[in-house]
Amino acid sequence: MLYCLNCRKFINKKHNHKTIFVHNELMVVFKMLMERGFKVISTSLETYDLFLGHPYIDKITHIQIEFGALYPKALLDGLPPNWALYEYHTVDDDKCISDYTYSAISCSERHPITESGKADIRYAKRLNISNLECYLSDIDPAAFWSVLKLGGIEPY
Repeated sequence: MLYCLNCRKFINKKHNHKTIFVHNELMVVFKMLMERGFKVISTSLETYDLFLGHPYIDKITHIQIEFGALYPKALLDGLPPNWALYEYHTVDDDKCISDYTYSAISCSERHPITESGKADIRYAKRLNISNLECYLSDIDPAAFWSVLKLGGIEPY
């Protein structure tokens, strides 16, 4: 589904404003992050084969949510299992094109050969996403906006 960053709503087709693709399985997380003032600029959810000949791991699911701002690590302290907060820079052709640092969260789930069927992967994705949803539901949106403002960070 497409989300227009200017209109701040989901749309059916691309138009003149900047839009981002939000994976259907990440819609609730995306909405919760936006309600809490995070500037989400990118989401992805992919499962791919691990072609490294690993004897036990067959596939990996990677979930990534990038923000258009740098958030202090303390704001997302205690993320659920498998989730990590990290910083990144804008890169083009392996060259850093911006000195500005951004924040992102991601989750990687390795699927053993015995648990790499569609149902197993679907369950693992749902578990990791619902863990993040539960974590975010414990954060009061209004209180979080206040913390962002006090920290000098402009809520989105």
